[in-house]
Amino acid sequence: MALLTAIRTACMSAWTAQYCLAPGKAINVGVIGLGAQAIFQVIALYSVYKIDCIYAYDINPQAAKRFEQHIKVYGLLCCIVDDARSVCNEAQLLVTATN
Repeated sequence: MALLTAIRTACMSAWTAQYCLAPGKAINVGVIGLGAQAIFQVIALYSVYKIDCIYAYDINPQAAKRFEQHIKVYGLLCCIVDDARSVCNEAQLLVTATN
């Protein structure tokens, strides 16, 4: 993954999210697909929103563990859940970062 592409994609997602949900609110973010792009997405959203919790799911448990480790560096609460439905049930804003 090219770094510039990852940053640009995440920034556009955060910019667009502002038109879907008022910025500045405390929200739960849901993330499905926990590779490198998902980390950039959350960081960009964190610049716009106060994030109470990140509900996250990936079919690969190792990817989920790596994601959780990276996110905790930012002091964010991350809850790895067992399925995508659980992510959708808990999130006010949903990110899908799958291929």
